Amino acid sequence: MFKNRLFNVFVVVALVVLAALTIQQALETTRIVSAAGASESAPCAIPVVDRSSIHSEYVEEMGIWLPQSDSGPTGVDGGLLYLLSGYRECSQ
Repeated sequence: MFKNRLFNVFVVVALVVLAALTIQQALETTRIVSAAGASESAPCAIPVVDRSSIHSEYVEEMGIWLPQSDSGPTGVDGGLLYLLSGYRECSQ
């Protein structure tokens, strides 16, 4: 009987700790998002038009498909990951 109650207490404590950590992370996420939204007053460095111009082209010399944009290959000057992830950074 004592082991059952001790187990139940451990389960309840674990659930309370889990709930507290979840609430803490939700509050921190809300704080960070609201702080980022407040400082976003300048236009973004890479406009949405550049992101929408990304497409795949077949490169016969290499025999593979590579992402391209209207301004050239995406592997130049930072690559595709820079184009996709850097568009939210705004210049000051």
